[in-house]
Amino acid sequence: MDLKITKSRLANLLSYDWLKIIASVIAAIFFWSLIFTMTATRCTDGESFYLVVYEGVRTADATSNENYLAEMQDKGYFSYDVLEREVTEITSTGQYSASYMLTLRLSTHEGDVFLSGGGNDLKKAQEAGEFSADNISQIQSLVNQGVLQSLESLLGAAKDYCTRTFITEHEDGTYTVNGEAIADYFRTYRIKSARNYKKTYRTEAQIAEGIEKEIERIESVYLNYRFITEAIERTSGTEDDFLWYAAPMYQETEDGEILFRDTKAYGIDLSRLKGGEKTVESQWYLINEEGGVTTDGLVLSVFNYAEYQPDLQYEALSFIAYTLRTFGSYGD
Repeated sequence: MDLKITKSRLANLLSYDWLKIIASVIAAIFFWSLIFTMTATRCTDGESFYLVVYEGVRTADATSNENYLAEMQDKGYFSYDVLEREVTEITSTGQYSASYMLTLRLSTHEGDVFLSGGGNDLKKAQEAGEFSADNISQIQSLVNQGVLQSLESLLGAAKDYCTRTFITEHEDGTYTVNGEAIADYFRTYRIKSARNYKKTYRTEAQIAEGIEKEIERIESVYLNYRFITEAIERTSGTEDDFLWYAAPMYQETEDGEILFRDTKAYGIDLSRLKGGEKTVESQWYLINEEGGVTTDGLVLSVFNYAEYQPDLQYEALSFIAYTLRTFGSYGD
C-alpha cells in the first residue's frame, strides 16, 4: 500500500478535512486547559488576603488600596502563608444593590477585613441618648448574621491560639517561644492543611525552612495581639478610644423600640486614629451630606471566617496593627 505523503494528498486532506482538523486542535487545547485548571494547586481561603471596600469609601487614587497591601508585604506584616493580596470594591451594579453584591462575594468567603461607612457607634449613640432606628449602621445586617466578629472574640482567640502551646508567658511580661511545639504542629498538621504545602515541603531542608517561617508567623500573631490589646487598654475610657461598637438586634417591641444583645467592639473607628506618620484622610475617606471630605463613620471590621482558615484568620490582626501604627501613635 502506498502511504507516502505527497503535496497532492496533503492538499486534498486540507481541502476536505480542514474543519475537522481545526475542531480537533481546539478540542485538544480545551481538554488540556480543563485538565490543568482542575489539577492546578490553588490558594486556600487563608492564603489569599482580601481587603473588601464597601460602596461610599473613597481613596486617594485607583491604586491606593493595592499600594497599602504592598507596603504591608514589604514591611513584613503578612506571613509567608499569604500568597495573594486582593482588593475587592463592592458597589451597586445595574439593578443590584451594593448589599446584594456583598452577599454574593461573601458566599465564597472572600473577605478578611472590611472597610465601610459603618455609621453611628451604637454604644456612643445610646450613651448620648441619640440612638434611633433611622441611624442604624449600614453594616448592622452583617453583625446580625454573625458575618463580622467582635474584636474581643478575635483577640481572645489569638491569645488562646498562641499561649495554649506555642508561647509561654511570664509574670514579668516576657515570653518564650516553644519552637519544638511549633515544629511538631507544622509537621503533623500544617503541611497537610493545604495541597500546595505538600509540594513545597518535601525534603527535610524545605521542612526546616518552613518551621522557621512558622515560628515567625506564630510569634507575629502573638505580638500583634499584645500590641492591639495594649493600645485598646491605653485609650479605653478616653477621647482617644478608637473602638467602634455594635450589637446583634434580636427584637423589636410593639412601640417600635429596637433591642440589642451584647454590645461589643465590632471594629476600629478610623476617625479616632491620630498622630501617625499619615492621616486617615490621605488613605480613605467618605463624602458627607455637604459634599465635604470626612472620616466620621469610617469603620474597619473583621470577617468571621475562622472555621475556614483557623490558622490564617489572624492575618487580620496584622492589618489592624499596621493601620494603628500608620495612622496613630500607640507605642510598641
